[in-house]
Order: sequence, then C-alpha cells, then structure tokens
Amino acid sequence: MKLATDVYLPPKGEGPWPVLLIRTPYGRKGDTSLLGYAHHYVIAIQDVRGRYGSEGESYPFYDDGWGENQDGHDTLEWILTQSWCNGKIGTFGASASGILQHLLAGTTPPGLTCQFILVAATDLYSQLVFQGGAFRHSLVTFWLEGQDASYWLDTIKEHPYYDSFWELGDVETRTELINAPAYHIGGWYDMALMGTINGFLTRQTDGAKGAKGNQKLLIGPWTHEGMGQTTQGELVYPENSLLDWDELFSNWIYYWLKGEDTGIMNKSPIRYYVMGDTSDLESPGNVWREAETWPPFDLTPRPYYLHHGGILSPNEPEDNENHYTFLFDPKNPVPTYGGANLNISAGPYDQRLIENRHDVLLFSTAPLEYPLEVTGDLKVILYISSSVPDTDFTAKLTDVYPDGRSMLVADGIIRTRYRNPSTTPQFMIPGTIYQLEIDLWVISIIFNQGHRIRLAISSSNYPRFDVNPNTGGDPFDKETMVEASNTIYCNKNSPSHILLPLVTK
Repeated sequence: MKLATDVYLPPKGEGPWPVLLIRTPYGRKGDTSLLGYAHHYVIAIQDVRGRYGSEGESYPFYDDGWGENQDGHDTLEWILTQSWCNGKIGTFGASASGILQHLLAGTTPPGLTCQFILVAATDLYSQLVFQGGAFRHSLVTFWLEGQDASYWLDTIKEHPYYDSFWELGDVETRTELINAPAYHIGGWYDMALMGTINGFLTRQTDGAKGAKGNQKLLIGPWTHEGMGQTTQGELVYPENSLLDWDELFSNWIYYWLKGEDTGIMNKSPIRYYVMGDTSDLESPGNVWREAETWPPFDLTPRPYYLHHGGILSPNEPEDNENHYTFLFDPKNPVPTYGGANLNISAGPYDQRLIENRHDVLLFSTAPLEYPLEVTGDLKVILYISSSVPDTDFTAKLTDVYPDGRSMLVADGIIRTRYRNPSTTPQFMIPGTIYQLEIDLWVISIIFNQGHRIRLAISSSNYPRFDVNPNTGGDPFDKETMVEASNTIYCNKNSPSHILLPLVTK
C-alpha cells in the first residue's frame, strides 16, 4: 500500500538531517505549519491510508497503531533508510495528527526521538466516542462525514462498550513500552482534554526509559481550535492567555533533535492557566502557574451537597425525604450550548437559555463572600432512580456572574447501563435507588467574590451526546422511544453532591 508523502529537503548543506514528520488525514498539501523549519530539518508530510493521495480505504486510526497494519511504524522505518535522515525523527501535529502520534509511540518505532502533541486523545473509546458510555454524536458523526468515512459508524456502533476493538485505540495500555519524550498541550475546554492529561501522566510516571521523566504538560483556557485567540466561546480572556508557539516548539525540537541546550528541560514539567473572572481583570485568576505533578495540590475534594430549594452547599443534608423528579422526553432533549466540542458551539456559553426548562434541575451556592479556587478533578455523585431500565444523567458546572450569566465551566454524562465498570450492560430496576458518578474531567478556575457556583442536572445534552431512547434496548434505535420519570435524591441517606478540589491558602 503506497502512502503519499511529500519530503522537503533543506536548501543548503550536505545532510543528513533530523526529520520532522506530520501524518494527517486532512491533506498533506494543506499542512504548511512546519515549512518554516525546512532550512534546518527535513520536513515529511504524509496522507494517511485512504486519504487524498494515499492508497487504500480509510478506517480512521485503525491502521496506524499496533494492529495488523502499522502504517506509522512502517513510515519511520522507511525514513531511516533514506540518505537524508540522520537517525533522529520528531513528530508534530494536533487533533487527529496528535492521536496518530500517540498510536505511533505505542508501537515503539525505531528513530522516534521526540513528539509535540496538541489536543489529542489517548483512549478513543472513553475520551472521544463513548464518554460516560454515551455516544458523542456531533463529534463522531460530523467528523466521519467530513472524512467521507460515514461507513465506519456501523462498525463503531457494534462496539458500544470497551472491548478488544477499542484496545487498538487505547495507547494507555502500552505505556510501559513508550520511550519517546513528548510535549502535551491542551485546553480546559478541549474535547480531548483527558488525553492531554493522561498522555502526560502515564508516560511521565510509567513510561519506558526515554519517556519517563521527560514529558511536558501545558494547559490553557482554550477550546479545541482556540489556541491562537483570546475569545473562547462567549468569554474573552486576557492577552496573557496567548503563547509564543514558535519559541516553545523550537526550544523543544532543538533540544531533542539538535542536542542544543535551550533550557526547556530545566523548567517545571507542568504549566497551566488558572482561569478567572473575565469581566474583572483585577480579580484573582487568569494567570499561569507551574507545577511538578498533576494535580498540583494534594487535596481532599470538598463535597458540595444538593439541597431543597435548589441550594448547593458544603453543609450535609439533614432531612430524610428530599428529592426532585423530572420527566425526560427523548423526543425533546436539552439542546447543547457550548462545552468540549469540535464542530458545534464550543467553550464557555451562557446556559440561561436552557436553565428554565422543566427537565433541568439547578442547585446554586449563595454569592461567594470570597474567591474560591477549584483546581483538579471534578466528580458528581448522584443518587437516582428511574421509571425505566436505562437512561442518562448529565451534569454541568457553571460560573454564575453577578449579572446573571451562567457560564459553562465543565460538563459530563453517564449512561446508567454503564454505571459500573463492566463489559456488559447492567440495567436498573425501576424505582430502585442507585449511586452514579459523573466525570466532569478536570479544571482550574477561581470563582470570584460575588459569583455563584451552580450545578445543573438533567438527562440530555444533544447533539453533544446522543439521546437515550430509555427503552433498555439498542441505544441507537430511535424508532421506539419512551419518556422517563427520573429522580434525584438530596437527603441524609442519599446525599447527592459534587466533589470540588478547593485550593485553600
């Protein structure tokens, strides 16, 4: 199978040179991001199998890891045989090209010297396709349509839970084999944020020689495509949220591919942006920090409980009866406004347009008397029951400004049939109370004085996530859909709450 590859040689010098490689499904002719480095490096840009000039049929990512076909590994072997290669190969790319880098590293190819990975997943199943067991409808469906690969949807839907099929897209299972240093870059509003975090953590602590201890992590206040701008969703961040990417990338590759001491490895391995009030730039937050580990603080998360009257408070519930019931109609789902998306509205959007629906439950703190920093993992623990054997529960954390705007910070979902780690669905007995955990991933933000912290609970967020038909049957069968009466318990015996990693000083 022939893969179309453009090679740009330095105009001067005899060579051989180090090589910078990009593998892309988006067309090699349109990717000129590294050509400015062609005076010092060989630049190789390749169309992946079945895309643009390359032969074969495209099965996105399936032929690029450690399966029967290993196109990335074979490409590096080919590069090493060329007279213009000095034996050192660095890889670069964002999004799909970043995923391809992770898959490549999992094959432990010869010659791989360093990687620069932006906004990329490490586990295709849980981070991109079936988050919380729910199908990420807009992301997967629209992206495959753009790749002329909608036929791949049928195969994906045949594997609704994690199995051997998804192991081929989970580089975290091969961490101990990976020996490449990598710079991992992502954003708090990015659709693949957990891949950035996990890619760094797994390699830094458990990677093989060469990878372990040689990773870098950088997270800013960005959406998937927002790294070069201050506007993210409906918020505008200060100018300090922008970085000199050329300097960062140059320092990285000159160190690893040229052996020059650029000072980049003398700095802390983690740099992250603490978001804050974008309307009051004198308030705390909107600053960069450095850290040695993630999370940067050894914290015991503080539970904030759901109370009667829509109150969110650190005080434990004292009554035994309080609960809320709402009707979830899958034919009328809660629409998506912002979040960790790609091809629909992305980032922090005002949620007031949907917060007045009967199927959205709101729980808010009183206006804060002083700023609160939340940095680390976010989990929501719900005690629920339902009238159906399978349904969804969603959670959104928002920052409520004094003017009433309810700006999305993070969100998540759980499909109840996958509430426990298992390869087989576990259906509910209607009316029985169950405990669920909704993963909102990670965040770093300071809620300003006078703001309120809000948690919104519902059962849909469409088209970000596919709608659950509530039948307990095929979740993709929308011919038969039933309404669900879903209940959230907020009492002493069933204390629903969100765990907030509060940073106290």
